[in-house]
Amino acid sequence: MKATKYTKFLPFILVILIFSLNVHRAINLDMYKQPSSWAVDAIPSVLSNKYYDSKKYLVIKEVKESFADQHSALGSFNLAINSVIKKIQDSQILDTTSYEVLGNDDKGIVDYVNLAFSLFGNNVESMFILYYFLLGISCKFSQIRASYFYVGMCFNGKLFNFTLD
Repeated sequence: MKATKYTKFLPFILVILIFSLNVHRAINLDMYKQPSSWAVDAIPSVLSNKYYDSKKYLVIKEVKESFADQHSALGSFNLAINSVIKKIQDSQILDTTSYEVLGNDDKGIVDYVNLAFSLFGNNVESMFILYYFLLGISCKFSQIRASYFYVGMCFNGKLFNFTLD
């Protein structure tokens, strides 16, 4: 069977299709509006570090308590969390010397939320955007890697015959 000149675009088209279906499904499920609890738990640490110069992975107790009180009162949707973030940004924290250390497994998500807030703004949707940005980049790199693998396996336009013994 002879391959057409358009056959080489089929993997690229399939990756684009699958990626776009994934984004479409995530938007339909309102995943950008409802971040996971572990991501929400990292927000006070990022705000403490960004606005009150605390050390990384430490949470100023007053920021954590303020975030928890307002968050539980308003709910877990993006508009509520975004308004809590804005209030903490604009408020004056009086005691910036009382810290809490995050748990053992919370370090990576703090870096992720910090990167999302730095690149796309201080809102819940930035975590969703960063996820799909990173996923898109890794899809593209995997396609580049696969195309180099395919070219390396070819010789004069013919694919080598392999047998696994």
